[in-house]
Amino acid sequence: DLAKVLSLAMQITAPGGRLLASTNHRKIPRSKLRRAIHDAARDAGRELWQVKDLPDPVDFPAEPGEEPAMKSVLATVGKA
Repeated sequence: DLAKVLSLAMQITAPGGRLLASTNHRKIPRSKLRRAIHDAARDAGRELWQVKDLPDPVDFPAEPGEEPAMKSVLATVGKA
């Protein structure tokens, strides 16, 4: 239900507002989190002005060759 929750959040975010999406689920890759943000914006009828991956936190180290469990993406939500 990640895209649905993000869509609802985008509906109440003012234009130019920022939405922080994060997960610490190892089986959700960063690409899936980013796709959920884009899908949510489309479903909410909102533009995305910027989508930015935030640095990996040092207290959630990744296994060698793997993405870290904790991933965060910051989206700037545009107009409807």
